[in-house]
Order: sequence, then structure tokens, then C-alpha cells
Amino acid sequence: MNDQRDVFLSHSSANKAIARTLAADIESHDFKSRKLLTWFDEAEIEIGQSIVGLVNSGLESSRFFAILMSPDYFSENGSGWTDAEWHSALHADPDNRGKRILPLLIEDCPYIPPLLMHLRYIDLRKQNYAKGVEKIVNILSGNTLSRPTRKNGQVINSNGTIDKTTLVAERAIPQGYPEATKERLRSNLFPVISLPQKIFIGTYSDSLISLKKNGERKLPTKSEIKEFLHQIQIDRGYEKIYTPIFRCHEDQIFTFYDLNDPKNSLSEIVDQGTVTVDKIGDLLGNDEYYNIIVSLLNMALSRHVYRCGLIVDRAKYARYFFPSKDGQPNVVRYKSFKNNVPRTVAKPITKNEIVISWLHQGAFLKLLQLGKKFYLLVNPTWVLTTDGSNPAGGKDVARTINRWTNAERNESVLRHNKFWSAILSRGKKLIEIYAGDQLLKIDSRPAFCDMDFGIPSDHIKALETEAPETLDDVIERTIEEDDYEVMHSESFEEEYDYEEYDLEGEDDNDLDTEE
Repeated sequence: MNDQRDVFLSHSSANKAIARTLAADIESHDFKSRKLLTWFDEAEIEIGQSIVGLVNSGLESSRFFAILMSPDYFSENGSGWTDAEWHSALHADPDNRGKRILPLLIEDCPYIPPLLMHLRYIDLRKQNYAKGVEKIVNILSGNTLSRPTRKNGQVINSNGTIDKTTLVAERAIPQGYPEATKERLRSNLFPVISLPQKIFIGTYSDSLISLKKNGERKLPTKSEIKEFLHQIQIDRGYEKIYTPIFRCHEDQIFTFYDLNDPKNSLSEIVDQGTVTVDKIGDLLGNDEYYNIIVSLLNMALSRHVYRCGLIVDRAKYARYFFPSKDGQPNVVRYKSFKNNVPRTVAKPITKNEIVISWLHQGAFLKLLQLGKKFYLLVNPTWVLTTDGSNPAGGKDVARTINRWTNAERNESVLRHNKFWSAILSRGKKLIEIYAGDQLLKIDSRPAFCDMDFGIPSDHIKALETEAPETLDDVIERTIEEDDYEVMHSESFEEEYDYEEYDLEGEDDNDLDTEE
């Protein structure tokens, strides 16, 4: 009889049942021209035989040594056999360089000896059992996983997915063997499905141009053009005065509105004989035109965000947040994964029943181009205000917000992405944004990549049914005594020391409402 065994199953007598099941499952698999073989005490030691001698023989003849880790295995009240077995295996190879020792976690195990803690284990608990057995069989059969290649940078495919071969280097593991399991990684980039197709360009009408004393032409400022447009709308009897989306460059107007349509007030400020219509795709390769087009797209985005109930932080570029609702907490309802759920998006923070500030749900939102595609970038954040609408500033406040944001983990980030997607899409499959007379369409599903390596059983199924975290939870979870000190310190009233967010002088009542 061949005494060679593939794996020695070291276990506590209290875990005999799972050891017996594991032995049977391993031995049901083929290896070369035979079945895999385990060394399992009750199958090896007969009545009257030497336990010490056969255990010693089993340790010597087994290619691998498996530790079925559980509280009973490491219990000080045990017989001492488990300690003797793993001590002997570790003594032969203290750092497990030969990879002979296989730690198998069969139960939650609060205590693992320091000499074993550094070893990566195979999880055999409950729903992970079948996958764990598969890993054990692969190792015993010599089918180990190849190491991943470390990659730097990102590439986003034309179909809206992130190319898995060029993920950021942090996701790759330079040493060790990652799990061979399917995993989908979602980003905070939402693919643009279609851009506005046309951009209209026209030269200023002579009525807008005056002469300087030296005879040179004096071009109007954008503020002066706005006043002119508003007067045109007043003369036409418009019930609501608005500022259409446009950009000025040298002596020309750029817009998504049809400058040939007399219904648009912009048509009156350009010389109709100079109006040209260009395809946006043809101009994106020109740096000068590219910046104008991206600026117009983000202006359209800002109008859409305003219609969704948010306001802009004029002191911090591209940051939007929900204001209070007439001095009261602001609660919105949105479609989560399956249900319509409420979320408090603006709430006062009190101390000793006195309102010291307000906490708001916010996000940095902007359209940008990666490769040949455009995406909506969503970076969720929190905003502190003094009165429910005016953001507070100062380095202390920035540090507090950063601490809260940095403490959030994957589950919170996924909740935020779903929340902003639902708000901006108004519960539809697409985020549709009016860009002048045209539409900008964005997928409400984020760009993603499918990985062949990942972490088994690391998917958050609870997100599909559980209600999202509210600001009450955030306040209770994050705000500490030192945060209160920050909120009513002198620096709380300081202005943000950031580049000014240029909204071209528009206020909220100026926003385009023509849809």
C-alpha cells in the first residue's frame, strides 16, 4: 500500500464532522491517475495501533499540512495534539516558504497564534465552503494561480467600461496569489451617450459694437450682452427673463441654440449673414474650440443641477449642494435599487438646542473627456453652511469635511453614486440635460470593469433593499467635540481660499428655463 498522502488534516475532535466532510470532498477529485488522498485520523488509526507513531508517519508522508482553524483548535483546554501537530509543521519551515502549510478557516476564530497570523487562509465558512474546497483541490493538484501583472494608468473602452488590463497599480498585487473570482468594479464616471450635435457661431451685431475715442472698435462685455438679451426679452413680453447658454470669444458668440431661429433672443445680437453651423465632433480636436465646448457643456450641467433642487457653491469650483428648505431640514425621495426611499440632504447641527451650523449633501459635478469619450464625474462630499445656504470656509472646516469623507468605505460610496445617479436622472435610465435647443444624454449607470481576480463574498447585496444613511446617522457617526469647536470658531466665518467658480455672473434666477 502506498503511504503517500496529499494532505494531513489537523483538526480538533470537536470539529470531527467538518473534517470528515472535507476529507470526503477532497478525495472525490482526481489527481493524475488516482484520487486525491487525505490523512484523516479515524480512517488511518485502527484499534490497538500506536497513535503517536501513526500521526508522526502521517506528518512525514503528507505533501501538505492543513490546519482546520477554529476556537476549539487553539483552545488551551484541548488535548495538546493540535498544538503538537502545527508546531512540528511550522518548525520544519517557520516562514512557510515551501507553502506546505494550508490554514483553513472553518469557524470564526478570534484568536490565531502570532506565528500563524501572517499566513493567508482559505475560508471554508458556510457559503464559502464550496469555493474553498475548489481552492484546496487546485493547490493539491498543482493548479496554482498565476500572479497578476502590475499595471499603471487607466484606459476606458469605447463601450463605457474601464479596461481591466490597465487598472491602477494599487489594485494589482505584486506578491502572492489573488483570488480567481469574478468581480465588477464601479467607478464614479457616468458615460455620455450623446453630445449635442451642433454648435452655432455668429459675429456680434454692429448694434453691440461701439467706437473708442481713438477710433478702435470696443467689444461688449458678457455682462453687457446679458443686459441686452434681457431687454430683448422684456420688449417681447417674456414672463420670465433668463440668460441663454452662450460663450463669447473675440467678436463671436458660441452657443447650442439655433442662431437662425428668430424665436431665440440670441439671434438678435449676431449678424445673420455670419452665422455658421458646425458639428461638435469636428471642433473637439481644436484646443481653442474644445475649451469653449466643454465650458458650454458644464454650463448646461449647472442649469440641470439647479432644476434638480441644488445650488452652486460660488466659492468652490463645480461644487453643488442641497440647501435647507425654508429654514427647515430638506428631505428628498429618490428611487434606490428597488424602492423609493427618503434621504435627508440638509439638516441643522445643534448643540445645547442651539443651531451652530448646517450639514448638507453635496457633490463636485463636471463633464470631462477621457480618451475619446466624455463622462460626468461625480465626487460626493459634505458641505457646512452657516445658515442653510451660505457655505462656511476656512482650513479647519476643510479638514473636518476631509476627515468625514475619508472615513467612508465602499458601501457609502456605492450608496452615494446610486443616489446622485437617481437625482440627476430623476429616476430614469438616462440623465437628459437640455443644452440650448439640443439634448445631452448621459447613462445613469457608472462606467465599470469586470475583473477575473477579486475578493470572494465581498459584494454588498444589502444595498438593494436597505434605506440609505441619513444626515442624522452622519452627524451621530462623525461629529465629535473638536468638530463642534471648529464650527463655532472664528475660522468658520472665513471665506474659502479657492479659485473662484466662474458662473459668468449668473445668479439662480438667471438660469435658462426654456426646455
